[in-house]
Amino acid sequence: MCLQWKATAFDSGNRMGYWQRHKKDHEEVLELFHRNGWTIKDPPTYYTLKCPCGAHMRWYHLTPSGANYAKNVVSWGKRQPCWRNVP
Repeated sequence: MCLQWKATAFDSGNRMGYWQRHKKDHEEVLELFHRNGWTIKDPPTYYTLKCPCGAHMRWYHLTPSGANYAKNVVSWGKRQPCWRNVP
């Protein structure tokens, strides 16, 4: 059985609906990228994060490779020239 996830408008909790099924640190990373204008494509095994200018892309795995994985992904995003620095 295949589930089809859709990126819908913000719900009442200001979080995208399909993000709420992951651990809190994953939700926070995805929210941060979304607030900074990045496009987030839903996963079969990972999220695809694409910047607003279209020149930068990163995969965000649902099964992180280490304890600092989320922190490293956010640091990578902040180093990109199209990052907006929205808290």
